[in-house]
Parts: sequence; structure tokens; C-alpha cells
Amino acid sequence: MDWCEEDQCRTVLDQNLQDHAHFLYEDAPDWLRFRTATPPMDLLTDWYLSRAQDIDSCSRQVDCALSLVRLGKERDIPGLERLCDDLVTMETLVYETACELSLTLRDLQQLGDIDKLRLLMKNSSAERYVKDVFQWMVPFLHRCEKQSGGASEALLREYLVTLSRQDLSLPLAVFQHSRPDSQQKVLGDPDQLMTVALECIYSCERDDQLSLCYDILECLPQRGYGPETNITASLHDQVDKLEKHLSVVEVLEKHGLQKPVSYVRSSQTSTEEAHALMVKLCRHTGRRTPPVSESVWRGVLQDLLDMQHSVYTCLLPDTCHQIFVESLLCSSRPENVVLAGQLIHCSAVSHDVVPVSGSFRDRGRGGLSAKVNYHTAVELVLAAAREYFNSSTTLTDPCIELARECLKLITDCPPAVQEEMDIISSLSVLESFNVNILPLQVRLRVERLSIIEQCISQCSKAYTQSALLLDLASLLRVAGGDEWRCKGQVFSLLAQQALQALDYKTSYIHCQDLMASGYGDGWEVCSLLGQCEGYMDLRARQELLAFSLTYCPPASIHPLLAASSDLQTQVLYQAVNYQMDPPEPECFRDETDSVQSAGPPSSVSPLGGAAGDLLHRTTNRTIEVLASTGLTTKAVLTAVSDHKWWKNQLNYLRPLHGRSGGSRL
Repeated sequence: MDWCEEDQCRTVLDQNLQDHAHFLYEDAPDWLRFRTATPPMDLLTDWYLSRAQDIDSCSRQVDCALSLVRLGKERDIPGLERLCDDLVTMETLVYETACELSLTLRDLQQLGDIDKLRLLMKNSSAERYVKDVFQWMVPFLHRCEKQSGGASEALLREYLVTLSRQDLSLPLAVFQHSRPDSQQKVLGDPDQLMTVALECIYSCERDDQLSLCYDILECLPQRGYGPETNITASLHDQVDKLEKHLSVVEVLEKHGLQKPVSYVRSSQTSTEEAHALMVKLCRHTGRRTPPVSESVWRGVLQDLLDMQHSVYTCLLPDTCHQIFVESLLCSSRPENVVLAGQLIHCSAVSHDVVPVSGSFRDRGRGGLSAKVNYHTAVELVLAAAREYFNSSTTLTDPCIELARECLKLITDCPPAVQEEMDIISSLSVLESFNVNILPLQVRLRVERLSIIEQCISQCSKAYTQSALLLDLASLLRVAGGDEWRCKGQVFSLLAQQALQALDYKTSYIHCQDLMASGYGDGWEVCSLLGQCEGYMDLRARQELLAFSLTYCPPASIHPLLAASSDLQTQVLYQAVNYQMDPPEPECFRDETDSVQSAGPPSSVSPLGGAAGDLLHRTTNRTIEVLASTGLTTKAVLTAVSDHKWWKNQLNYLRPLHGRSGGSRL
């Protein structure tokens, strides 16, 4: 303040003091606190801060506000550093980047440092990016570092990692100007360079950035270059792992399965994900058109082993071979099935007939010619055959033949393989009976006997093809593979169909098979035929009813005993009628005629006269008795007490001993 402005001087010179500046404070009474001749330092700081903000908000002249603050800093006004930095950033945004013309100083001060950095680089093009980094970003980072130690490193890392999620192109430009041999560096610390580069590569979510990842990898310092800290060795180890991860990504990309590097790192310790990835790789190769050659398959196997050795150590090399063989078997190519046979042990004794081709002999790291062990090979072959079988749409689908070719690889044909071969063989039999059924339905059918019933219902003369149906039942493992029950169930169905067709003779033949085998569940069809009045062979019907009485449930004994008694009555009727009217030989009939023509009436047959009348009366009486008792329980009990009846039942109770055993009773 000039001396003439002192109050003492003004009092002498001007007796009428007037406040000519009072109007300035009428609209802004808050400014009155700044109206003092000796303001304290903190009040001066507040004045600079408020005046700079007022200049920006009222005139939008950022350069004027910045000039005012710089004048205050020149006069050692404290607390203006942050405001000065914000105004410098504001000046860059308004006059250089031209990205946010509507942005005010107050708006900028409410943003975080990372948001300010993104605003600075928002409109930077790829061609000017490096220049803008050094002109805008690096100075801003330095200003942030002055305000808070370590802030620049954290800000740059966060900014680059965020960019890397969608594209590595711009971060690559930063890393290329941070190489150890660069004159001007964005990232000067080698440890920081490796740390940020690793995080950027693993943060990238795109699967088409492999070449950029390798370019970033070339920007990193080599092991042993420059000063080392306590984390340098660990960072170099992480870079080495990154190289292995990139090699896996390269293999996947070569085979058309692109994956980001982060996927490889996250899946390297997961057995399930690693297994699924290798299966997907092999299956993708198997679906390529045109089909790949044997040499390509060899390359796939080598790639699997390389991936397992370098990254996916959670899997065993044997697992890679199993995955590879399984993919060959499931590739729907007969030539690949044959190729798979070269890589498995085809029998338990390991005397394999199929030699390993030259393409799969030991080379490289080794293990290409290693064969899958026998038990695992059987499981793989069965799984492939079942997959082909289940996917078939008809009984003559080409996949059925592929399933058969897979099963033929196991030369000693263990029970599981034989069962699968049998179910395939059953399809041709089903086709001959015109059975319309999916192969998968055949496999899933719990009660396989219903398939036999379906065949019988489709063919009215099926009961005449017992041998073919028995073979089909055996192939389908009817009754769980129990041959005795299987035959019994089939013969029961055939006997029933023959009976319905009124072919009693054929029905009896099948019933004889039931009785000979002692299949007790066949008593019902035997009882039906035994009670059939249309079947005239009474002796056979007696045998059928005797068998039925042996195996029937208690509730059926009484009606069957009644039927057996009635049948016994018919047999007695037949026997009595035979005695009354025996068949007469032709020679006797001629001689009798000659005697009757030549001799007197006294020379008639010996049955004539009194003896003949007696026999006739006796016979009539016998018939009456039998007729009256055949309808009563007494006749039933009489039949049961017959020792011959018990003899017949015991014969059927011991069918496996044969008829000779029963005759000794």
C-alpha cells in the first residue's frame, strides 16, 4: 500500500472520507471477510482459491484463473498447489484435448484422478497416442506423484489394465516405449514394467490378441538385465509361465479353438476343465472337413502331450492318450477307428495283432507310441460303441456298423464286449420280424421279454420259428441271461400263440419243452392246453394237467383237480368203449363171415348169449357209477388217492432226473 493511502495521511488530506468500493460487496456479502488491510495468510489462500473459481465459473477463462494462481504461488501463498494442478489439467482439457468444453473447475475437482486421466486420453487417436502420452499423461502422472507418493504407478496400472480388457493395442504402444533400450520411457522401473504387462495380458478378455501378447512379451527385460530387487526373480518366473500359457493359446488357435490367456491360467489346476479342453480339441479335429490325415492326428497327439507337459500337469500323460484314442473312436470315420486300434492293447495278454504305424512311433518328447492299457481300452471301446448304437435312428443305420468295428478291436471279446455285440446282432433279427423300434429303445427296455412278445405279435406264424426266437432272446439277455428261465419264458409265449392259432400239436411240442426243463411258471399254458376240448389226445392232456397241478398256486388246485378227474373219466369211457367194441382184424372178420354162413347159430362169437348179456349189463352199471361220481368231490379224492396220479406228479417234481428216475417209484 502506498504511503498516501495510509489512514493517517488520508485523514489530513481528505476530511470527508467516502467508501467508493462499497457497491462491490452489496451483491456478495461473503467478500467482506477479505476487506482488511492486513489479511492473514490463510485468508489470502482462500481469496486466491475463490477468485480462481469465480474467474472460471463466470468467464470460463481458465488461463486467467491459472495466471492468478501462479501469481499467488510466486508470492509464496501456501495451499495453492492442488488448485494449480487442477487448473493445468483443466487448461489441457479445454485448450488441447478439446474433449469436455462444458466441464467446469468444480466438476473437475469432484472427479477422481483415474477419471481425470481417462478424460485426458479420451480423444487421443492411435496415430498420436504415444505423443499424447508424453505430452498429456506423463505430466499429469508427475503432478499426481507430487501430491501423493506412489500415485502415478497405481494410476498408470489401473488405466492400462482397464484398456487391456477390450484391446491390447494402446497398452502395447506404452510398453514399446518402456523397453529397457528406449531413450524416453513411460515405465522406467523394470519390475513395474513386468508387473503391469503381466496384469494387462491376463486381464484381456478377447481371444484374438495372441500376436499382441507376444509383442508385449518382447518388450519385457530379460533375466539378469539391470538391477534386481527381492521380487525380480519372482516376476521373471511369472513371465516364464506366461510364455507357456501363450504356447497353449497358440496350439488352441492353430486348431481353431481360440481362448484368452486368462482361461489357460484359470484352468491349469482344474482336472475337469483341462480334460474338457483336450476332449474339445480332439473332437474338433475329428469333425473337420475334409477328414484330416494320420500325420495331422499325430500332430494333435503331440500337441496334447506338450500342453500337458508345460501347463496342464494336473493330468497324466496316459490321460492324454485316452482322450486321443476316445476321440479317434468317436470320430465317425472307419479309418480313425482302425488307427485307434494301433494305440490300445487289444487283448488281456497284450499280444496285439495290429502294429503301430510309422507316424505314431517314438519321436520328440516320446510317448507317441505308448498304448492305452487293456482295461481302459475296453471301457473306451464300449463307450464309443454304445454312443454309436444309441445315436442310430434305424436298425440299419451306418452307425451300427461303426459300433461293430469298434468292438472288433478287442480281440479276446470279454463278456461286456460280447453282450454289446449280441445286442447289435439282435437288430437284424428284429428287422426280419418287422419290428419298428429304435436301437436306443432296445437298450433301455428293462423287460426284454416284451420285445419277444412284440416279435410274436408281428408274425402270426412266429410259433413255428422257435429256434430263431430263442436265439433272439439269448442275444437280448432275456431274464438277465438265465438260460433256463429265458427258454421257459419263450416256450410259454410260443405255446400260447400256437394254442390261439388252434395248432394243438405245435403247442404241445412247446409244452413238452417246458415240462422237460421243469419250468414251473409254464403251468398256466399247459393247463389251458390240457383243458382244451378240441385237443383229442387225452393221454397228452393228462400229462399237461399233471404238470400244471405240480406247479400251480394253491388257489388253482381245486379246478385243475376237477378238470383232471373229468379227463380221467373220459379216458375210462374210452377204455370201456374199447372193451365193448374192440377193433377186429380183417382175417377174423372174413372167417366169422364164413362161419356164420356155414354153421348153425350156436357157433356165434363167444361174447354172445348169456356171457355177452352179463358183460353188457356190467358195463352199463360201471358207466352209470362213473358218471355219477365224476361230478362229486368223492371222485376227485378218489383220483388223488390213485397211486398212478402221485407217480406222475413226482415225475414232474424231479424233471432233471429224467423219466428213468420216476419209473423206479
